[in-house]
Amino acid sequence: MNFFENELQKRINPEISRNFKSYFWIENLSYLEEIYFQIESFFSFRPIKISIVGTNGKGSIAYFLSQLFYKEGYNVGLYTSPHLRNYRERILINLQQPTEEFLSNEYKDFLRFISNFKFKKNIFDQLTFFELLTIFSIFLFYKMNLKIHIYEAGLGGRLDATKIVNPDVVILTTIRLDHTKILGNLYSKILTEKLGILSKNTKKLLVLEPRLKNQIELYLEKHQIKTALYFYPNHQKKNIDYIENLKQASIFCYKNIIDKEPPSIELIPPLGRREIHKINNQYYCFDIAHNPSGVYFFLLSLKETFKDLDKENSNIFLAILKDRNYKHFFRLFNLTKLREIFEKPYILGFPEFAETKHYQYRIVNFNTIDEFKNWNHNKKYIILCGSSRLYEFYYKLTQNENIEKGSI
Repeated sequence: MNFFENELQKRINPEISRNFKSYFWIENLSYLEEIYFQIESFFSFRPIKISIVGTNGKGSIAYFLSQLFYKEGYNVGLYTSPHLRNYRERILINLQQPTEEFLSNEYKDFLRFISNFKFKKNIFDQLTFFELLTIFSIFLFYKMNLKIHIYEAGLGGRLDATKIVNPDVVILTTIRLDHTKILGNLYSKILTEKLGILSKNTKKLLVLEPRLKNQIELYLEKHQIKTALYFYPNHQKKNIDYIENLKQASIFCYKNIIDKEPPSIELIPPLGRREIHKINNQYYCFDIAHNPSGVYFFLLSLKETFKDLDKENSNIFLAILKDRNYKHFFRLFNLTKLREIFEKPYILGFPEFAETKHYQYRIVNFNTIDEFKNWNHNKKYIILCGSSRLYEFYYKLTQNENIEKGSI
């Protein structure tokens, strides 16, 4: 383990514990703002800062935009979360992951930088995994004189660590019921939390759901925020191929951010978005979709890709983390058109997912990759979704690696 990774692993990580609420520390956010002020003051370079908030699609929009800007000749820093296999996935510089050695050396430089200022060391020590990685990435992007900074919010917006950059541009993707214990159980409350990332510095707000127009205008008026508003005209419901929809939405954002047509480029989705591997005439399909809305559009998208996909030739394996309401997932297969296409999913019973005793559905667990494959030997389509943590299992499955007994 390298120096920087070791520093990260020492930190509290709500992404693992799923105990988010107690880590919404205003003290930490104020501390990060102090460091950011020093970073911005020290480096005279002024980038275009883009923040992306919303329930679904943030990571894909961020990655597609990075490709468009880089193709146009801009130097681009991209910060996203969560990672699927390695924390370095979260920090891309001109679409490339930095090496461990590079990040360790730059982190030491970051520590030297902040040592010049009178910050409270005890607060630095209590920064979470996400908060530390966020402020370090910001420092790194400024130090490398990257013209475009793209930040995907981790959770919410109002209290998210990425808020401290005071973005020039904010992109709002979708509003769905997710993380309701933290963000609220009403769409209006969640929208308010997401829009909390706006600042007086925000010149443009791009919205991918036109239905939110009235609520957003009222919010801007109430908080006296003057920003140009742009609404994406082609909402997801008009196109069930969610990957293509996100590509088109990214092009829309690019055009309105810099007021020019995008470069001609074949946009490549990030890891974990509708990944499909064909192995011995079977299709193993994975998506990072982690809430009912995401799962719904992923599965419809698969049906669009594979016309013969149906209840008889497919198995769905769903992973549900402990802080999610499993009933909302089950309604997908009881009350929507999915019930006509897919059999009810199997629920993976790995320890890090929700307690299986509450489930009405079929609970399964597998100790080896071979056991999993034997279970699905008579199915053409094997579909996994519900959590980013499932990606490691999917990766080993498609790379013919084995897994440790009782875990992923």
